[in-house]
Amino acid sequence: MEGILVCLSGAPSNVRVIKAAAKMAEAYGGNLTALYVEPPDFHEHDPGAKSRLEENFRLAHRLGAKVTRL
Repeated sequence: MEGILVCLSGAPSNVRVIKAAAKMAEAYGGNLTALYVEPPDFHEHDPGAKSRLEENFRLAHRLGAKVTRL
């Protein structure tokens, strides 16, 4: 069994990455893990990025990922 790890972010392109990772996990019959590592000095310059990040967390979860935030 293969495992697929996808990194989460607030980037607009992250939705495409999450969906591709979910398809790969399904094709290989493996687990999907979604990971977000928040930097200690996190200051978001893009006001929409935080809401996109939260949407990406929900998307990954809906697609069956084990979601981890560090």
